[in-house]
Amino acid sequence: MGVTRVGVHRGPAIVGNFGGQRFFDYTAIGDTVNTAARLEGANKYIGTRLCVSGPVVRAASAFVFRPVGNIFLKGKHEGIETFEPVSAVNEDHVGVLAHEQAQAYENAFALMKNGNSGALEAFRQIQATSQEDALVRFQVYRLSHGARNADIILGEK
Repeated sequence: MGVTRVGVHRGPAIVGNFGGQRFFDYTAIGDTVNTAARLEGANKYIGTRLCVSGPVVRAASAFVFRPVGNIFLKGKHEGIETFEPVSAVNEDHVGVLAHEQAQAYENAFALMKNGNSGALEAFRQIQATSQEDALVRFQVYRLSHGARNADIILGEK
């Protein structure tokens, strides 16, 4: 069975039937749709299943997100801040370990974003207790192969 990946972005789009009277082609077009599609493709590279842009995160206060990085999509000159949804906000169901791991990720990401050389070791410590975490694995890989900050440059769509 295949893996479903989703990219989510927010902004204006043109939606309607673009096929005419004889051919029905109801679709959405525009930069917002293109960006969402590129974020969907970025999931494969990052190892995530959901990749959400900063504008969506700022509008979705009922969810918890962790930062992925500043992704430079092919054909774009500016990076887009991206996040992975973690869970709905519900303090009663957040365990101490989950909270500690989330805080450790935030701390490691802050080190990476600021170009601190301690970021690799911080992510490796998280990886030691979260072997299945694809995003942590991705950050360790990037940092161990020369990345120095949170900028992620994608060369393909």
